[in-house]
Amino acid sequence: MSNRSAFEKRLKRHIVGRVREYFAATAPGLEPLCRQELQSLPLTVQESRTCPGGVIFQGRLVDCFMANLHLRTANRILMRIDTFKATRFQELEKKLSEWPWELFLQPLQAIDFHVSAKKSKLYHTDAIADRFRSSITGRISIPQQEGSSRNQRGDSQHILFVSSTTASPFPWTAAVPTFTSGALKRLARKRPCGKRRRRPF
Repeated sequence: MSNRSAFEKRLKRHIVGRVREYFAATAPGLEPLCRQELQSLPLTVQESRTCPGGVIFQGRLVDCFMANLHLRTANRILMRIDTFKATRFQELEKKLSEWPWELFLQPLQAIDFHVSAKKSKLYHTDAIADRFRSSITGRISIPQQEGSSRNQRGDSQHILFVSSTTASPFPWTAAVPTFTSGALKRLARKRPCGKRRRRPF
């Protein structure tokens, strides 16, 4: 079996075929409208609920792409990779080192980290971002200095990490804003997920 075919099988098993939780972020007050838009789409899994700031829904990668292409009220869509408990940095490092980042991120492309640490023992956001970077570079090659390595369009991949009583890493899943995302079809052929910044988080 070639390395390429083995990698494609891993992508299908972990990314394409698996039902995951996604978060469609929207402006305050638009959550019900965003959910109505989502429910109007022919998704493979019809499970969703509103929460402050957006809509949580279940689905496969094809559902994520469909939401990115057709939702007009969402400004970004996040894929939840996992939720786990980490009260020490050693626990965080161990958990992050187990993740197959090569399936979620594009090699040789800059990564921006957006870390929120509220009501968490891991309160040092820069230290959390450093642990993410170390775990990712242990599996794929990424530029050391994002700012100097981006191309002229400012392309980069983004990871949002929310830490409270539990920790949840989310990679952003759209290449462009959802309401102008015709290029997402090209993205689907290039990598499973990634995000170009539209505006500061």
